[in-house]
Amino acid sequence: MRQRSLSQRLSLDQLKHRPKNSRVASESFVSSGGVFKGQIVGPGKDTATDDSASNVYLNHDDINKRAIQIFHTEGAERGSLSKRSITKWLLQMIHPYDRFRRSFDFATVVFVLILVFFIPLEIGFDWFEALKWQKILFAALDFWFALDIALNFRTGYIHHGTIVMDPNKVASNYFYTWFSVDVLGTFPFEQLISAQVTSRKSLKLVKYFKIPKLLRISRVMKYMRNHKHVYDFSKVLILIFTLLHVGACVWVLILDPCDETKNNYSDSRVCAQDNVYRVYSEALHISASMLLGVANFHIVGKPELLSLHVEGRPEDSTKMYLVSTLFMIVGLFLIALLMSEANVYVMGKMQGSAAFQRKTDRVNHEMEYYGVPDDLQVQVRAFYDYVWIHQKQYDDKIALLSDQQMSTDLQRKLALHLFKDVVSHISFFSEIDDLLLGEICMSLRTRIFLPHDMILFKGDVGKELFIIAKGVVEVLRDDLPANRRHNAPPILLRNGSFFGEIALVMEVRRTCSVQARTVCEVNILQQSAFDAVLRGNPHFARRMNELVVARQLDSCLARSHHQGVDFQVSQHDLNRAVAAMEKNMKEGLDRRQNTES
Repeated sequence: MRQRSLSQRLSLDQLKHRPKNSRVASESFVSSGGVFKGQIVGPGKDTATDDSASNVYLNHDDINKRAIQIFHTEGAERGSLSKRSITKWLLQMIHPYDRFRRSFDFATVVFVLILVFFIPLEIGFDWFEALKWQKILFAALDFWFALDIALNFRTGYIHHGTIVMDPNKVASNYFYTWFSVDVLGTFPFEQLISAQVTSRKSLKLVKYFKIPKLLRISRVMKYMRNHKHVYDFSKVLILIFTLLHVGACVWVLILDPCDETKNNYSDSRVCAQDNVYRVYSEALHISASMLLGVANFHIVGKPELLSLHVEGRPEDSTKMYLVSTLFMIVGLFLIALLMSEANVYVMGKMQGSAAFQRKTDRVNHEMEYYGVPDDLQVQVRAFYDYVWIHQKQYDDKIALLSDQQMSTDLQRKLALHLFKDVVSHISFFSEIDDLLLGEICMSLRTRIFLPHDMILFKGDVGKELFIIAKGVVEVLRDDLPANRRHNAPPILLRNGSFFGEIALVMEVRRTCSVQARTVCEVNILQQSAFDAVLRGNPHFARRMNELVVARQLDSCLARSHHQGVDFQVSQHDLNRAVAAMEKNMKEGLDRRQNTES
């Protein structure tokens, strides 16, 4: 049977007597276990309609990860979305970040883009005939958009950071905002009118009644608004491509090459169904040339199917000139807007690089001003090069953990995500809950050491715990006599190793020096930050004392066994050692607190 060390037995004994309501790292508190907290206005499941009784818990899957503006809630709804029936989902109020609802909205955006392509095409190319599958698709889309209107009356909305789920408020909000637009974009005007007309000219006019369906493009903008990082740029791109497409269709509509009653009637080759998209490609090129205000017909040649000559067509020449001029003016503003948004997007991406460059310029100026030796300047530049290449940071602080407006609870969650795997395997912190572990993680600071940099020196008073995140360090054997140091095997510590933990509890001097063998990223916990944790958590402070005593006794037992000495420790001795350690810790905490004040 494998023998456990004293510190391991002490840890297990402490775990057995731990209060039932205490939480360890595996029993993380509700925020890291899958529940975001958010304020709900309006009744949830099985609640009254009174606003005061409408607070319910939200499952993490129900809430978009970006919904930081959602605040407090009480009373949980823990039902899994995947286990709900579709009927039940449709009958109850739908959360705006519901997984099914977001999938439905994404599909709606795709269908709207399909309509934006085909409706102008049918109007401009009056000889275009939709295929059978396209007609079935368009009929299905009418039903889809009607279903979307019904769902909007049952979908909550966010008002000033609060999710409103009250049915009356939701219906009123939708009725006075998007309802009229959605109804105009869904009502089948063309089908009602086409059933009453028979002439070809009247059928051409019927297609214009599909234009209200283009109002659905606002749904694309509404969907993209939830993705702020690409909203402005994508909005301009969608506008440009939509105008390019509409311009091509309008140009063909003006030319009207397939009207047999006009002199400019093209032959059957142009008006064949197989040539619709070929004619469209030529018209799209003309539309792009108008928007850009340029022409490259001298390179690609003139269009083969579309006649651009206005001679003999005075009734069309005015329209063509006006449309061309209008598109050039609009294109001028659109290109300027696109360049502006692209510049903002690129500058946002380069903000960190520009700030870091300003910082390195200042460092280079200071090194020249103070006459820093060249070899030392090389090391300083190597440090900043490593910081930029591997961390992409222009500041020595993690912005997420230093934002003064962010809640402490959210910062704690972020700190746990960044450092929990590094800290939790340390014996001192392996049995504490995530709430306390998060406070410790928030106090960690990262420091970078270049090869051969000294991390700590023998004889220094220890005030820091070092945790190696990346790299290799060597524990120098300067604790041995000089004649034995060269023959002693090297002690190398790698990723995940830690040292200096005793210094957090006891004011002792370092027994060995530690040097970086490679470039190292080391997470450091300062004694002053750890003192604040100990003062606020007396139970954890006692636990720390017991573990320190156990580790020291383990070392004594190991040395005694190696020297052949029978060294035994009774429970009474252990209790006295822990009491003495508690006294020393309290005195040290008081002394350091008085010194700081």
